[in-house]
Order: sequence, then structure tokens, then C-alpha cells
Amino acid sequence: MDNSVTRSALHCMPHFDVRHNMEESRPPSYYRLKPAIVSPILVCSGAIGMSFVDSPWWLLAIPFAVLASVCGQPNMNLADGCLAYLAIIIGIGLTFLHKPSGGAIWIGTLVSFYLSALEKRLTARPVYADDSTEPGDAQENKQTEQGAGADR
Repeated sequence: MDNSVTRSALHCMPHFDVRHNMEESRPPSYYRLKPAIVSPILVCSGAIGMSFVDSPWWLLAIPFAVLASVCGQPNMNLADGCLAYLAIIIGIGLTFLHKPSGGAIWIGTLVSFYLSALEKRLTARPVYADDSTEPGDAQENKQTEQGAGADR
């Protein structure tokens, strides 16, 4: 294979600069998080099902599952999850005194906390510094304003 042909073919190709899209791919200033809905419903349904199968003490997991879904954040830091971590520790301690209630508390809290954090991570939307809305909202707002103006 002739190297002169390869060099000339590569030399004629247009130069592509990756940096020209830097403004378009700016990092978001923060993320808008929606509350977790699916995971607490699943955990509470599982607790109700386990109360029929195993022990009625599983119903004790429902308020702790709801608490953990509020505390669960995508970054899993201790400040946001403080109440959930405290409930898990208390549930583990209570397991030594009364196994069915302690197990329901710490398992329900733990599962709901991590599933809610995962759900919030999957549904998080970026918000940019120059926008007060999400990137997709600008087009929807224009369509809404045009529709509202047509009714006058």
C-alpha cells in the first residue's frame, strides 16, 4: 500500500474540531428531582404481601418505607439520608429484641431508601444557569403561549 496515497487522502479530509460544541454541552448548574413514586409503592405492596405470607409485623415497614423514600437522594450522602440511616440502625438493634418487627423496619427502610435514590437518579432533569426551566420546557412554553393567544 502506497503511503503517499494514504497521506494525501487524510490531508484532504475536513478538519473537525471537538471544541466548537463546548458552549452547547455546558454542565448543568443543578438538577431538578421529582419525588419517588414507584419505589415506595412497590415496597409498601411488598410489605403488605409479606404480612399475609410471613408475619403481620411486616405492616410496620410501611411508614419507614415512606420515610426512606423522602430521604433517598441520588448522591447517597449522609446528610440527606440521616433519618433513613437512623431507622436502619434502630431496626437492626430492634431485631435482637423482637426479630419480626426489627427485620421489617430495617429491610423496608433499606430497600425503599436505595430504590428511591435510584428512581430519583433516573428521573433527574438538568437545569442550566441561564434557564429557569428545563431545556425541554422552552418549546412547550412557546406552544402554550401561542395557543393561549389564539383564544383571545
